[in-house]
Amino acid sequence: MRYRSTNHYVAVKRMNIFKQQRRELLFNEVVDARELLAFHSCTVLFRPIISVL
Repeated sequence: MRYRSTNHYVAVKRMNIFKQQRRELLFNEVVDARELLAFHSCTVLFRPIISVL
């Protein structure tokens, strides 16, 4: 699936929260997703290379 505004691929996970056996695991997934988003927003994946001759 692609995110509309940036045209980047994104992962989507659908969960039925009422069928979860352990609610704390659901909370951990939300926290992990937020940390991953913060990591990707501050990480440079592609860096231009400038050479001076």
